[in-house]
Amino acid sequence: MAELLTVENLSKNFGGLAALKNVSLAIAEGEIIGLIGPNGAGKTTLFNAITGIYPPTAGSVRYRGKVIARAKRRARWLPFLSVAALLCTVAAFVLGERYLFTLAGAGAASLGVALTFTVVAVVFAPKGGVRPDQIADRGLYRTFQSINLFDEMTSLENVEVGGHRMSRVGVADAVFLTPRYRRDEGRVQEAALAAIKFVALEGKEEWKAGALPYGLQRRLEIARALVSKPKLLLLDEPAAGLNPTEKNELLDLIRQIRDTGVTVFLIEHDVKLVMNVCDHVVVLDHGEAIAAGRPEEVQNDPRVIEAYLGTKTSKGAA
Repeated sequence: MAELLTVENLSKNFGGLAALKNVSLAIAEGEIIGLIGPNGAGKTTLFNAITGIYPPTAGSVRYRGKVIARAKRRARWLPFLSVAALLCTVAAFVLGERYLFTLAGAGAASLGVALTFTVVAVVFAPKGGVRPDQIADRGLYRTFQSINLFDEMTSLENVEVGGHRMSRVGVADAVFLTPRYRRDEGRVQEAALAAIKFVALEGKEEWKAGALPYGLQRRLEIARALVSKPKLLLLDEPAAGLNPTEKNELLDLIRQIRDTGVTVFLIEHDVKLVMNVCDHVVVLDHGEAIAAGRPEEVQNDPRVIEAYLGTKTSKGAA
């Protein structure tokens, strides 16, 4: 299968703390990939770097072959422009172009240098990655570890918020309620209703999101991410706080999402859940990828066992 997402030597530092260290992984289309590791291993930091929330310190992320996140390279040559401008001024004086040293000439020269720096900064300054909203526009969506619903809005309205990424109407259409705007709103509502039905929340469209049981709030958040038809869906601990029955229902939902053609990349602390639903598993520990492979390979890897259980020496010390 073709690679959908590629992470290459990704690192992220927060001051002197290295949260990620040269992490590399590849996700093929149609897979369910699990990301596991102890608390503080860097799992959510990796998701944040992939989705443009944190700029990487080093490395890059490619989505469908195009870079969406990378470290900014310093433009070390920019300070030399100041020296070049000074040398040009001196050369002009030596050659007799004394106009530069009149009041008008000095002002013109200063303006010219300022414009030159502006053009260079805009055109030639190194760029980093893509903004989170632009990443979403390309078909990569995510949920968050903490549920972020609009509690006072209905379930339908919450999902419509996600669906408005599909909207192509302008401000004037919204202000004057043009026929184009009404058609667009109808299309978004239709997609939102379909997403609600898909996650088995049919009949609760008019419920306030804050009144839904916790497990259904998790489903609603997934519906909001699905409404714009992503190609890759990142789920950050979707089973957190769920009871065993709700977890089994979540397993079925994740498989159904994959069966619609959406690739799923999920963070989860429930190792049993990950092993039951994922095609491949990546393990992080202290910001490093220490294992990757099929579930049965990963769960028997000595480095993974040590990361979760600790060595005998560490247990004795504790």
